[in-house]
Amino acid sequence: MDRCAYCKAETRLYENDLPVCLKCSGEREAKRNPSMSDHEFRAILHQEFLAAEERAREALAAFDAVTTEIPSGLPQPDGAQRIHNASREMSPR
Repeated sequence: MDRCAYCKAETRLYENDLPVCLKCSGEREAKRNPSMSDHEFRAILHQEFLAAEERAREALAAFDAVTTEIPSGLPQPDGAQRIHNASREMSPR
């Protein structure tokens, strides 16, 4: 039987390959921050999703604005770079 890495009591319990007794395991668990609820987690994901949608809409609008400025379909000297920059903004990060 191994000894707890914290209090040296005999134990057969391991956490992350370290021997730890039930008492020390409970104390360490109590010190950890409580995890967020499913509701909080989903709310954060939803906000991130909405923000990503907004960024995509803005990037598409910028891309459309650049490409519609080229009436003949042939870009001006800096037009190709502007299209490339706008296209890059539409790519996933």
